[in-house]
Amino acid sequence: MSAPADYEISTVSGSGFTSAITLTQSGGTVASTSIYVRLKDGLSAGTYNSETITASSTGATSQTVTCDGIVTTSGGGGGCATDLIISEYIEGSSNNKYIELYNGTGSSVDLSNYTLAHYNNGSATATYTLALSGTLAASATYVIENSSESLGVTADLSTAVSFMTFNGDDAIALLHSGSIIDVIGQIGVDPGTEWGTGLTSTADNTLRRKATVVAGDANGSDAFDPSIEWDGYATDDVSGLGTHTMSCGPMLYVTPATLSGFNYNVGAGPSASQTYALSGTNLTGFPGNITVTAPVDYQISLDGSTWNSTLSVPYSSATLAATTIYVRLIAGLSAGTYNNEVIENSGGGAVTTAEVTCSGTVTGPTLLVSPSSISMSYVFGAGPSAEQTYSISGSSLGAGPITINAPANFEISLTSGSGFGSSVNISYTAPTLNATIIYVRLISGLAINNYSGTITNSGGGASVNVGVSGVVSDPAALPTVFLPGDLAIIGVNSNAKCETGDDGSDEISFVSFVNINTGTKFYATDNGYQRTTAGKWGDTEGVYEFTRTGGPISAGTVITFRFLNITPFVQFLSPDNGWTFTKVSGFGGNLVLNTNGDQIYFMQGGTWTNGAALHDATYTPGVYLFAFNTNDSWTDFGASTQESGLIPGMECFSMMPGVATDFIKFTAAVSGWSAISKRGWIDRINSTANWTDCRVLPTSDPLFTTYSCENYTNTVTPDYPAGYSISIAAGGFSPGIWTGSRDENWFNCGNWQDMTIPDHNVNVSIPSAGVTFEPTIGNPPTVPVVYIGAECNDIDVQTGRTLTMNHANSRLDVYGNMINNGTFSFTDGIVNFMEDNSTLSGTGNMDFYKLGMVKTTALNTLTISKDINISNSLLFTSGIITTGSFRVNVTNSATAAISGHVIPGSSAFTGFINGNLRRNVAATGSYDFPVGSATQYEYANINLISSSSLSYIDAFFTTPHSTTIDITPLNLMVGTSTLNELLNYGFWTITPNAGTYTYDVLLTERLHTNPGSSADAHTVVKRPNAASNWVLQGTHLNSTQSMGTTPVNWVTAKRSGLTVFSDFAIAKSNSGTLPVELLGFDAYLSNGNGFLSWSTASETNCRMFVVERSVNDMNEFVTVATIAGNGNSNMINKYLVEDKNVQPGINYYRLVQYDYDGTRNELGVRYLVMSNEDEPISIATISNDGNSVYADVINIRNGSFEVQILDASGKLVYSAISQSGDDAYRIKVYNLPSGGVYMMRVSDGISADVKKFMIF
Repeated sequence: MSAPADYEISTVSGSGFTSAITLTQSGGTVASTSIYVRLKDGLSAGTYNSETITASSTGATSQTVTCDGIVTTSGGGGGCATDLIISEYIEGSSNNKYIELYNGTGSSVDLSNYTLAHYNNGSATATYTLALSGTLAASATYVIENSSESLGVTADLSTAVSFMTFNGDDAIALLHSGSIIDVIGQIGVDPGTEWGTGLTSTADNTLRRKATVVAGDANGSDAFDPSIEWDGYATDDVSGLGTHTMSCGPMLYVTPATLSGFNYNVGAGPSASQTYALSGTNLTGFPGNITVTAPVDYQISLDGSTWNSTLSVPYSSATLAATTIYVRLIAGLSAGTYNNEVIENSGGGAVTTAEVTCSGTVTGPTLLVSPSSISMSYVFGAGPSAEQTYSISGSSLGAGPITINAPANFEISLTSGSGFGSSVNISYTAPTLNATIIYVRLISGLAINNYSGTITNSGGGASVNVGVSGVVSDPAALPTVFLPGDLAIIGVNSNAKCETGDDGSDEISFVSFVNINTGTKFYATDNGYQRTTAGKWGDTEGVYEFTRTGGPISAGTVITFRFLNITPFVQFLSPDNGWTFTKVSGFGGNLVLNTNGDQIYFMQGGTWTNGAALHDATYTPGVYLFAFNTNDSWTDFGASTQESGLIPGMECFSMMPGVATDFIKFTAAVSGWSAISKRGWIDRINSTANWTDCRVLPTSDPLFTTYSCENYTNTVTPDYPAGYSISIAAGGFSPGIWTGSRDENWFNCGNWQDMTIPDHNVNVSIPSAGVTFEPTIGNPPTVPVVYIGAECNDIDVQTGRTLTMNHANSRLDVYGNMINNGTFSFTDGIVNFMEDNSTLSGTGNMDFYKLGMVKTTALNTLTISKDINISNSLLFTSGIITTGSFRVNVTNSATAAISGHVIPGSSAFTGFINGNLRRNVAATGSYDFPVGSATQYEYANINLISSSSLSYIDAFFTTPHSTTIDITPLNLMVGTSTLNELLNYGFWTITPNAGTYTYDVLLTERLHTNPGSSADAHTVVKRPNAASNWVLQGTHLNSTQSMGTTPVNWVTAKRSGLTVFSDFAIAKSNSGTLPVELLGFDAYLSNGNGFLSWSTASETNCRMFVVERSVNDMNEFVTVATIAGNGNSNMINKYLVEDKNVQPGINYYRLVQYDYDGTRNELGVRYLVMSNEDEPISIATISNDGNSVYADVINIRNGSFEVQILDASGKLVYSAISQSGDDAYRIKVYNLPSGGVYMMRVSDGISADVKKFMIF
C-alpha cells in the first residue's frame, strides 16, 4: 500500500503512520484489513485533493483510493483572507511615498502574478504600472518605497519608477493576474486634492488598514471614503511599516468553490455526484450546526445516499473539521443548462456565507453535422457536379430513423457514386448515432445559374440543417473580376510542420464572396509595403500569381492553399486542386510566412516590377483585395521581412486579429455561422472575438510548434482543409449606403455598407432605418489617405436622419442632386454643387453655412424647390441658381457674403441667381445682387449711404418688360435731354423690408437690342410698381455710365442719392449724349438782389448758359445774363449770376444751355419771391413723383391757408389747412390715383389761386 505525498497510512488507529505498508497474504488471500489514513502534519493552509493511495500486488489488478483534504488556519491573521491586500499607504512630504502589502491567506504567495497600477489625476486607464516579483510568506508584509525617500525606511523594494510619484488625488490599485483586487481612491475620478478629510485623507497622511478588514476593495469605480476601512496618522509617520495584524472572525471555507460538468440525458437522471469539503475556524455558538442549502435544481447529501435540499452539519468546537458534502443534479429535468446555481453554507457566527457554484446540463436529443454548409459546381452540360460530403452524428436520440431531405436541384446518397435521390433514411438502434457520411451533388441538366437550398436532417427528437449552394457556369464565362473585399482570409497556420514535415510551411484558408470562374487570376505576396521606401515594396519574398484551372468555385466556399519552402512550393488542398501558380518575374523568393508575425496581400490585375535597388519593387494597381497581418500593428519602414505598412484605403479590407500569433483561425465564436450578407461576414471576420488562438504551451517549449499545429489542424474547428463553406445572404453590400455602424465619421470606411468611402460617381443614401451613428463631415483626414473633402453624385438624407458639417475644413462636393427629408446641421464648412444641372429638394431644412457653385459651365443650373438659407457665404465659381417661386436667403450682412460673381464692366459672367435673392444688410455698405434670367446675368448693386430700421433687401430681375418701353410721353429729362425708351431686356425689382435709407443704385443690363448711341445717353429710372409711371430720382452723372458689346450688348448705369426703393430700369435718350450733367441749380435773395447758382459734372459741346426771368407766371421770359460754357469738360464747373432787378412778387428764373450748333436745352426753372404785403396767395410750381404731388405755395401774408384737390369730375379728393411760416411753403400730397387730371386750389380767405396738373 503506497500513500501519496501529503497523506500517511497505518493499520492501527492513532499510531504507526507511514508512507507505505505491506499486507501479507496467506494461501493467496489477504484478510480484510482496515487502513487508517490522515493528512500529514506541518502542511500549509490549503486544499490537498485528488491524491491517490495505491494497492498493488504481483499478478493482481491494482486498486486506488482517492483522498481529498484541507488544511485551515485559526485567527492571528493567517488564512482568513483570500488574497493580498494593501495594508498601509503613506503619501508623505516630498518623495516620502510608501505602499505596504499584506498576505493574510495563510500560504506563501508568488508575487510575479501581481502588479500595482497608478491612475494619475482621474485617469480611467493606468498611467504607470509596477510589476512585482519574489515570494511573500504567509502573515508577512511587502513594503515598496520611493528610492528618494528621506525617512530611512528599509523596504523590500526601493524604486525610482514613476509609479512611486503618486499624490493624494491619484488612485492606486493592486492587480492579481490582471484583475483588480484592491484600490485606494476611485479610478477615473479626480477629487481635486484628496479623498477623505483630516488625518483619514489620501494627501499628506499615513493610512493603515483596520485589523478587521480581511478583503480588498475590488471595485475601482465605486466611491471611496478612507475613514471606513483605514486609520489615519500624521504626515511621515512610518512607525507601522513592515507589520500588520489581521483579526479573523468566524470563517467558513469550501473547496472547491465551483462544481461543473453535472450531466445526464433526458429521462436518465439524476446525475453522478460530486463533492466539496466544508470546514470552519473561529466559530461561535458551539455546539451548533452549519446550514447547507441547495439550489432548486440540485440535491445535497452527507453520505452520498440520503439526498435533501438542506443539511445540518454539526460542530462542537470553534473548529469544524473538513466535512464532505455530496452534490448532484436532480432527476426529471428538461433538456437544458442549469448553470451558476449556488449552494449556501452559513452559520457558526460567520459573517460571510460560503458559496459553491454549480453548473450542469441535461442533454436532449442532438444531431450534429460537419461542415454545416457545402458548395459545388459544374460547367453547363457536364453535370452532375463532383460529390461533396458532410458527416452526421447524434446522441440521446429517441426512436429513429433519421430522415434527410435534399432541396430542389440537389441529390443525396449514403454511398459514393450511386444511390442518389432526393431523400435517404439512416437507421440506428442505440441512443447514439455514430458519424455517418452523406454524399451530395448538384443534379445534371440544370441551366446556367446559381443554386442554393437547405438539406434537412431530422429524427430521434432532433433536427439540424446543412446549407448547400452550387453553380452551373457558362463555358464561355469570363474570369472573375474581383472588387475590394471579395476575398478574406479566415485561417492562418504559419508553421504546418505537423502536416508537411517542412519546418515553416504554411496553410492559409480564405473565402470568396463571389463565384470564381475558370481562368480567374490573382496575385498574393508576403513582401512588405513600404518596407524601407515610401510607396515601394520589399522584394526578397514571394510574389505568386494564381490561376483557376478547374471548374467554377461557388461563393462562400473556403479555399485552402499550403505554402512550402521546397518544391512544389504550393499545394492546393480544398475544395480541389484546380489551380496553377507562377512566381512573378523578378521575384525569386518563396511566399512563406514568418513565425512570430508576418503579412500577406491579395490583389488582382496590375503589374509587378522589381527595381534595381533593394526593396524597390512597385505594383501598379490593379485592385487591392485583402490584407492580413499576424502582427499586432501595421508598421511602415520596419525594414524587416515581418513588417509591412497598410496600403492606404484598405483599412476596411484588412484583418489583424490583434495579437501576434502563428496559429489563428476564424471560428465564429461569438457571431455563429448563420447566413448573412457579405458585409455581415466581413464584420464578423473583422471582430477579434470571432477568432481562436490555437497556440498550445509556452513558445519556449520544444513541443510548442508541433502541439499548436496539431491543435489548429485536429482540434479547433472548422477543419478548413477538409472542406467548408459559408452561407452568404443576398444584398447588403451596396455602394453609398450609410450605416454608421462604427462611429459618426464620414471618412471611416466601416460606416459605409460596401466599406468604401464614396467618390463623385457614387449615389449616397443616408437611410431612415439601419443607422447606428448619424454622419458627420468633419476635418478631412490626411492619413492614410489625403481627403480634400467628402464627395458624392446624388445624396439622399432620409426622414429622421441628420447630416452634420462642423469644421472649418468640412466640405461636401455634390456632383448630382441633393434631397433632404431629414436635417442639415451645417455649422461650418461648405457644400459645393458640381458639374451638370442638378436639383435641391426635400421636406427638410435647407440651411447651409457656405454654398458654392462649381458647375462645368456658367450656364449649368442648380434648381431649388424650397427656400434656402446661407448663414456665411455664397461663392460663385460657375453656375446659375434657379429659384422659381422660392428664394436664396443670405443671412450674413457682410458685403462680401456673396463672391465670385463678375462685377459690371463686361457681359461675361461666372454665376448668378435666376430668381429671388434676399440679402441681410447692415446700416451702410455696398451690396451686390447677382440676379438675372435663365441665361443672362443682370447685375445690381445697392450702396447704402445711410439707413435706419433696415434688415434685408430682396431683389429679382424680370424679362421682358410688362409695360411699354416708350417713355417719351412722360417728359423725363436729364438736363435738356428727354428720355425716350427703356432698354428692352427687362427690369429689376429691389425691395427693402422696412426703414428709411439713402442709397446709390448701379445696374448692368445685358442682351437688350436697343442700346443708346453712347454710354452717357443712359440713366436709371424707377417706379413704385407696374401700375405707376417711371420717374427720375436722385442724381445722374454721365461719367458713371458705361457700355459694350462683347459678347452681347451691355450697359451699366448709376444713380445716386435715392431714398425710395421700387422697380428699376435703364432708360436712354434717342438724341444721344446728354449735353450737360447738371449737379444743381438754386435761386436765393441776398440784400434785395437775386442770385442764381448752378454746377455741372460734365459738359459736351456747351457754348453758353442763359439765365431768363419771368414775372407773369412764366408766360414770358426776358434775358437776365449770358455766361460762357466750358465746351467739353469732365470736371465739375460752378456758375453764379446776380440779378439786381428782382421784381416784387414771384420771379421765375429759367436756365438755358446752348450748344455750338445752336441747339437750345432748358435745364430747369427756379423762383424767388420779393415780398409785397398785398401780393395774393399763389401756386408757384406743381411737380409729381409717381402718385405723390409737390406744390410750392407763395403766401406773403404768412397766415393759414386752405388746400383742396379735386379730380376731373369735381370730386374733392384732398383737403387740408396749412400754416405757413415763410413766404414760400411746400405742400406734399401722397397716393393720389394715377391716370387723371386734377385741380389744386389754395385760398387764404382774401385771395385764391388754382392750377391744373396730371398724374400719369
